[in-house]
Amino acid sequence: MAREAVSSATGVMIVAERYFRLLEVANILGVSPKTVKRWVKEGVLFAVHVPRTRFWRIPESALRRLFGDTQWEFMKEQYLRQRQQQQRQPWGWHRLPQQQGGSQEG
Repeated sequence: MAREAVSSATGVMIVAERYFRLLEVANILGVSPKTVKRWVKEGVLFAVHVPRTRFWRIPESALRRLFGDTQWEFMKEQYLRQRQQQQRQPWGWHRLPQQQGGSQEG
């Protein structure tokens, strides 16, 4: 979400917008990072190149234009909820052996 502030010196409103990495957008949309990069190259999705790097950032406004406010908020919230659940899991939880109930073979 964009943050707004008014400069006391000039009285000009400054809007700070949230920018997403290509990988974040790919994860939110459930597509490959290559797909997002292709959309940027084809002009489907607007992105800003970070000077003197190989990185691109996608402004939230571009995603809202492409998907609509409601759809974008839904996808973003769903992704953030999923990420939050993953962070709650203890490290390496997926590597723990499954407990088998009842009988032992041997």
